[in-house]
Amino acid sequence: MTSAMPPHARPFSGDEAAGRRLTSEGLVSQALVALGLIGPGEAEALKPLLARCRRVEVAAGTVVLAGHSANSCAAILLAGRLAVQLRAGAGPEMGSVAVGELVGEVSALTGSPTSAWVIASEPSALLELERDTLLELANRSHQFAVRMLRTVCERLYSSNLQALSSDDASREFRRKAFFDQLTGLKNRTWLSQHLPPLLAAQAEHDEGLHLFMVDIDHFKRFNDTWGHAAGDQVLVAVGQENAFPWIETDIGLEFDEWHMPKVDQASFQSTLPSVFFGGDAAFGPKNIIWAVAHGHDAAVSIHKFCQGDDVSVRPPPGAALQRPRHQVR
Repeated sequence: MTSAMPPHARPFSGDEAAGRRLTSEGLVSQALVALGLIGPGEAEALKPLLARCRRVEVAAGTVVLAGHSANSCAAILLAGRLAVQLRAGAGPEMGSVAVGELVGEVSALTGSPTSAWVIASEPSALLELERDTLLELANRSHQFAVRMLRTVCERLYSSNLQALSSDDASREFRRKAFFDQLTGLKNRTWLSQHLPPLLAAQAEHDEGLHLFMVDIDHFKRFNDTWGHAAGDQVLVAVGQENAFPWIETDIGLEFDEWHMPKVDQASFQSTLPSVFFGGDAAFGPKNIIWAVAHGHDAAVSIHKFCQGDDVSVRPPPGAALQRPRHQVR
């Protein structure tokens, strides 16, 4: 079995109450009609086939299917409710099987081991179908074949959603394990895992390897003076990483060996004329005075570019950029 239907998914719209009553009276074919699994005109012809099936009653807590085990039978839940777990008695329910739904059909048809544990969450009744009987029933009843196909498709869809959710959770756990939550920088756990192979590669290929240790001067004094919230902001600012993975590489922007954009040091214009970089994004981390000055010079260049002027011609220090009054709108 790949996975069970999620609790909200109910592909069978038959009369559940009638199915329960008929089942308790031993009228299995009529119960399947009531549950919408076979057509009314098929019931009589299918009675000999259904007579080969075994009706089983189980108490709450009974293991209907053991996980990772061989299985040659599918079952239709005639009454009760089944819970699906990845591990027996451990972890949350991954889904449930309601009255009128199939269980174990995938492992029975493919010969593969079951992928989950199915446990009765209340007293339940099931109709067991050997693999050959299951195939013959699908062959002789169009309605049953459609229901079985729909069940498999719904469960496959549910499995895909669970896989995506699991992958998202795994990525989030990995991010929290390897990155500092405040600064976003890679932490000691990341370094412990990645440094040994880097050192091995350096020793094997005689490549250069640089490790930088950064200390913030007078950080305790800053924390004591301005408070820990301000200190956190300093850590975030110092730990900023200049990275542009979101920039497409085929639009005309060139980057150097350090993956920084190639920028003219006077105009802050990149190799793509309409794109300018300033501050840390232009030449890496510097102090706040340099960052403000870079941003100002980049703004000057953007203004000249928009006016159609040569950005390499710089205005004298202190000059104000202003359009003639008659052009102002």
